[in-house]
Amino acid sequence: ATAGGKPRILAPPLPTAELISDGTTTTYSASIKQECLPSTTNNVIRRKTCLLPTLPKTMVQGYQKLAKLTELINAPRSLAEYATALFKKVYESGVLRTRPVDILVAAVLYITCRQNGVPRTFQEIAQISCVSKKELGRTFKVILRALDTSVDVITTADFMCRFCHSLGLDNELMEAAQHIAAEASKRDLVAGRSPVSVAAAAIYVASQASAAPRCAAEIGLALGVSEATIIHVYRSIYPHARDLFPPHFVFHTSIEKLPTQRSFC
Repeated sequence: ATAGGKPRILAPPLPTAELISDGTTTTYSASIKQECLPSTTNNVIRRKTCLLPTLPKTMVQGYQKLAKLTELINAPRSLAEYATALFKKVYESGVLRTRPVDILVAAVLYITCRQNGVPRTFQEIAQISCVSKKELGRTFKVILRALDTSVDVITTADFMCRFCHSLGLDNELMEAAQHIAAEASKRDLVAGRSPVSVAAAAIYVASQASAAPRCAAEIGLALGVSEATIIHVYRSIYPHARDLFPPHFVFHTSIEKLPTQRSFC
């Protein structure tokens, strides 16, 4: 009670909230507004932008952008938390503070997807982030060196299911395309080519022999690979096509009638 006999009103304790997923916590001097906490899978990321007024501006911007991008790729909460913690490590390393935050966020998301077994292509991340694919690739490599970390090598199998699904292709054709891609790689027919380009060309080969042919331009548009690249890889595969298809594949178009240099669709 005060000297005048009136009861003293005690202020409620300041709220605390999780800062990153590794368990570090902090205390905030501002009240938490309910509108800062939308009910989405990215609440963990969004809380940081609402509850951390003392954080550097770049870090706050990074959290905001990560929230948007992880929503765009329908990332689960665990992946969103991983991306947030990784961005914090990248920022605190100090090595990349001169780079635009958009590039940092894009590279962090790319690495997060790779390290969590749900890889996306450089083209996919660059497109949703509105950044240069070239700069994304450079920053990705710098981050790996700065944090002394690594990512698993990607293969055509990492993308084949998702690519075929986006084109509306059935499981039989998907399995054939994966078999073709794996055999082409095993026989060293596509050395130096990215798994994404090889996957696109394998889908083109398999679809052209099936009842649901797809043009190289259509495949390229769906997968973010140029038509010219698909055709170039196809030319490396075509002479060996007979040995690349799975044994039980049902041909609707014979190998002899597959597109040649003068008949690409």
